[in-house]
Amino acid sequence: MRFPAALLVFLFHVSLPAAWLLGDDAKDANGTVFARLVEQAGGLGVTFFFVLSGFVLT
Repeated sequence: MRFPAALLVFLFHVSLPAAWLLGDDAKDANGTVFARLVEQAGGLGVTFFFVLSGFVLT
C-alpha cells in the first residue's frame, strides 16, 4: 500500500515543470494533461503515506 502512495508523489514531482531544463516553456508545461491529472495526487499520496506510517508505528 505504501508503493502506490509513493508512486503518486513521484508522478506529481515528475509533472512539475523544470525551469532550468525547459527554459521559457516551463510556464506552458504546467498546463499539460498529465500535470492536471496528477495535480492533487501528490498531496493525496503524502497524506495516505503519513496516515499509514502512523498506523504502522502505533
